[in-house]
Amino acid sequence: MVDPLSARTTPELHDAASDRLRGELAEFLRARRAQLTPAAVGLPQTGRRRTAGLRREEVAELAGISTALYTWLEQARPVPVSRHTLDAIATALQLSADERLHVQNLGRPHTPEVEEDVSPELRRMVLSLQSQPAYVLDHVWNIVFENDAARMVFGDSAANRAEQNLLKRVLIVVDISRSLLTDWEAAAEMLVERFQFDFAAHGADARMLALADDLRVSPLFDRVWSTHRVRRYTNSVLRVMHQTAGPLAFEATTYRVLEASGLRLLIFTPSDEPTAACMRGLGAQPQLADRAS
Repeated sequence: MVDPLSARTTPELHDAASDRLRGELAEFLRARRAQLTPAAVGLPQTGRRRTAGLRREEVAELAGISTALYTWLEQARPVPVSRHTLDAIATALQLSADERLHVQNLGRPHTPEVEEDVSPELRRMVLSLQSQPAYVLDHVWNIVFENDAARMVFGDSAANRAEQNLLKRVLIVVDISRSLLTDWEAAAEMLVERFQFDFAAHGADARMLALADDLRVSPLFDRVWSTHRVRRYTNSVLRVMHQTAGPLAFEATTYRVLEASGLRLLIFTPSDEPTAACMRGLGAQPQLADRAS
């Protein structure tokens, strides 16, 4: 058994940000525990069970830790916990790789060093992508740089303050985003799942906490957030109904900017030939009009 008092503590264990992350960890653990059955983890089914999923003592036994420690984590108590303990809990709950890292980020909060300067080289590279809409985002999803293709397809992010943040643009400026995105709900859900992963990694950051609070005005955000589905950045297909060009389809790919730890590069590559042909003639308005006719 792991003695909870022997685990290494984390900095600023009692501050407001850590309180928030402990609450998120508690909710996540309860949600994942409720989804598992004794049979799924090789335990015998004995008698009637008053609660869905595994019992706390069963998770603790599978993880090789005390029931008291696991209970305190689900109660969001300020108990220090080691990486080894969190990893053992993740194994007991059969978490995915993304969920395992999510638990580590929530259980041992920290403030990463963030460098977010957009270098001249990065700007030139983004501008050179004439047929691929591209954004440079900071760690709280603000659009800090975009190319002409992005403005042509998705609109100018400088139009208003909400549109300068990609999450607010999709989740709060709903009328515009719904008219543009063919499957708005699926795209919005995926963004929330990705943001929830980011939130754990940067949750000790005041700007990240404030963004999460701002997004709660979106009913979809609250609904998806409560499911605790998390994912890192994976490729996806985004379908757009452009008011002039008609239907467009893009593969969305996200890259980390190595020389600036807080930046990511989001590139939309045409996923079919009609979209590719349209984007090759990006500067020619007559061609865009022909697609719509």
